[in-house]
Amino acid sequence: MDGSKIKNYFEALIKHHRNSANHSRVRLDDSGYGNIRSVISRLLQALQNQDKLNRDLLLRQPNYAQSLVLTLQSVPDRSVQLCTANCIAELLGHANTARRAQVFVKHGATMALCQSMAQEWRESAPNEAMLMLLHQILTKLAPKDKRLPARLRQHQCLPITLSLLRHCALASPGSGRQAHVPLALLKSACLSSQRNAAAAGRSGAVQQLLKLTEQCGRRQLTLLKLALDTLICLTRLRSNAARALGNGGLGLALAQFEDWQRRDNRNRNVPIRRALLLLLKQLTAVRAGRRALMELGGAEALYQLCRGSLGNAELEPLTSAATLILRQCAPRTRLPVPTPMSPHNVNLRYQQSATAGSALPSYQADNHNSCDLVDNDDLDDDDDDDDD
Repeated sequence: MDGSKIKNYFEALIKHHRNSANHSRVRLDDSGYGNIRSVISRLLQALQNQDKLNRDLLLRQPNYAQSLVLTLQSVPDRSVQLCTANCIAELLGHANTARRAQVFVKHGATMALCQSMAQEWRESAPNEAMLMLLHQILTKLAPKDKRLPARLRQHQCLPITLSLLRHCALASPGSGRQAHVPLALLKSACLSSQRNAAAAGRSGAVQQLLKLTEQCGRRQLTLLKLALDTLICLTRLRSNAARALGNGGLGLALAQFEDWQRRDNRNRNVPIRRALLLLLKQLTAVRAGRRALMELGGAEALYQLCRGSLGNAELEPLTSAATLILRQCAPRTRLPVPTPMSPHNVNLRYQQSATAGSALPSYQADNHNSCDLVDNDDLDDDDDDDDD
């Protein structure tokens, strides 16, 4: 399809916003949205039907991204909101979205998307497809917007994400195919915000993620890795770590690690095993976690891992993580000195060897020591003998 039609639809959208700039959002009724509903649906159809869509070229136009954001902010019609979100998703694409995401973040797309999510959730029958789409777009915009965790907290979007995650896990307990969509946004929201992590922990996110990791099979490696990474982000807080310990999280993580350690003979799932070890590291930061690990025999399993992985560069991440856990669980002992300034003598034992190589250092040391005891006159006599 010719790109001129896309240009005409964007210009019609911009013209509509210019004409309705003086109207309030509340005063408009459903009858006034017929024109913009037709324009935005045709624009979406044109974007989806074009074979080679030059997204970067379209977003270089100064008003195209801004017109879509204004549509989300000013038009509360649900069909218009859904079409606009689909247009933003089409313009973002699936790969190399960093530059295009920066354009939408610059025009305030994250705020508009959070408002649209909160508005959709307040409906009597929320559209699950719309909520999933908004979560996907926000996940793509998250690396370019440092204030996204605050915006999600401001618009009360974290309970929506947790409810959607719980619904996806219960709808398909054996598969959880769509659970990665809200889970990715939850990870982005809690990665750099302790307030969001604390709020998610109070809302039951830790218990839900533990159930999700237990339900994941061996074929859902991406979902399992994402759930473990989110748990690691949440358990950085001691309150969430205590919640995980209270729900049997340490025993579950240790059992899963031993299972993967026994079955992964070709070392194809090292990232998952490392994620389980990092989760154990977060849980053993609490005294109750260290005590539980020692009671379950986890120290012996970690020691055997470190012992069997020596010299293997492929298993170096596992060895380093297991070493950190063992250092946390080991009892602290003091140095055998009363004060840090006190000297401590160590007896060095030299073993006599019959080989010349082992006797060479002691021979050189004896010669060095004997040179200090020789008189200068004796050295002069030796020189005279050599001259004769």
